[in-house]
Amino acid sequence: MSAPDRDLFALGGYETDPVLDLIAEEARLLAIGCDFRHRADVAWFALGDERLRFRGIAEEDRPDPFGPLYAQAQEYEEAAGEVLDEIKRTAPTTIEGAIAQLALAGYETDELVQMALAGLRAIAKGGAA
Repeated sequence: MSAPDRDLFALGGYETDPVLDLIAEEARLLAIGCDFRHRADVAWFALGDERLRFRGIAEEDRPDPFGPLYAQAQEYEEAAGEVLDEIKRTAPTTIEGAIAQLALAGYETDELVQMALAGLRAIAKGGAA
C-alpha cells in the first residue's frame, strides 16, 4: 500500500476495520438506551405502590414522564440491535476486528479462549504472544 492510500489517523497507521466502527456505534446506542431506561426506572420505582395502578400497561405506553423515557430507551435498544445485525454480516478486515467480534460474541469467558485472544492482541500490536 502506498503512502497516499493509507489512513494516517487509523490506529497503528493502518486502515480501520469497519467492524470496530460498528461495535463502537452499537455500544454508543446501547449506552444511550440504558441511560433512558435507568432514568425511567428511577422515576417509576420512586412511585412506590402508586405504580400498581399502571399494572399491565406496556412500559412505553405509561404516562409522562415514564412512557416517553421507556419509548426512547426502546428506540435506542432497537437501533443497537440493527447495528449488531450489521456486525454479524460484516467480515473483519483486521486481526483487531476479528478479536473485537469474538469478544462481542462472548467468547472471552473461557480461559483458553482468553489466552488465545491475548496472544492475538499482542501479535496484532506487533509484539510476540
